[in-house]
Parts: sequence; structure tokens; C-alpha cells
Amino acid sequence: RSNYIMQIVQATDSSLWFATWGGGLHRLHKGEWTSYNTQNSQIPSDLIGAISTGSNGSIWVGTDNGLSRLSADGWLHFNTSSGLPGNKVQALLVSTQGSQEVVWVGTSSGLACLQDGRWKNFTTKAELPDNNIRALLQTVAPSGQKRLWVGTDTGLAVLEDGKWSSVNTGLPK
Repeated sequence: RSNYIMQIVQATDSSLWFATWGGGLHRLHKGEWTSYNTQNSQIPSDLIGAISTGSNGSIWVGTDNGLSRLSADGWLHFNTSSGLPGNKVQALLVSTQGSQEVVWVGTSSGLACLQDGRWKNFTTKAELPDNNIRALLQTVAPSGQKRLWVGTDTGLAVLEDGKWSSVNTGLPK
């Protein structure tokens, strides 16, 4: 097992969740550790690149073999057969639009958005400077509109008000 920590998040119940590359997913709650791996749970891989908290206390887990959500109902899995552009998940962002949860998933093959139970994919074919998505951040523009920042291997893209733009000015080459 691995102690190579990829990401840490705090859940709504104040527990801490640790994503590891090779050691699975670990939860620390009130001094007690719980581990989830391919040997003792339905997690599809022990190689976890990203985690995020969702609504109702759910935890979204991005692995090298797809995306999973752990909730009170158990595990739910997504992969290329479900609509992801690739199975290697490297970045996650869970946000809301109104009262609805929106999940952004950065993979090594493009960006995906899960909303209303449907997937929408974004790639270099129309929107992104590169398909290898490394980072996601949501901010609020001065206009009040939400802005999605997408970091890739070859540049930065921003989605605002339904329109994509590349941000190349000022970035080192």
C-alpha cells in the first residue's frame, strides 16, 4: 500500500478524506480510520488522483479507472461507457447551479460535466487547448457569473456564460 497522498478534503461531517496513489481512499473521523480499496470495497482502483465532496455528504473519487461516488446509498461508478471522455480522472470539481449538483471531471482525454443525469464532454475539437486536464477551479466574475478555469498541459481555458476562451497572455512558455 502507498502513503503517496494526492489530495485531502473535509466532508460536511468534519471527517477528513485522503486520496492516495496506490493505497486507495482513507477517512479519518473522530480519531478512527476507515480505508477503502479494491480488496474491501467497490472502488474501481487504488490509484486515486482526485476527490471532492458532494451534496448530502457524498464523496466523489477520481481514479485511473473512472469516477465513483460514495454516498449513503453505496458506490456508483462512471467510466467511458457511462459518458466520460477517458477513465483516468485527474481533477474534480463539484458545484451547484441553483439547488442542483454539477460535477466537473478532468480526465487525460478531456473534460466532462455531469448535470441532470447527463454527460457533456469538452475536448480540443472545439473548446480546450489540450485534452489532458490537470486542474479545475470555479470563481465568480465581477458580473456575478460563475467562471470555470481549466488547467491543461498546454494552457488555460475559461468557461464563462456558456463561452470558452483561452488564456495565454501572461503565462510562462
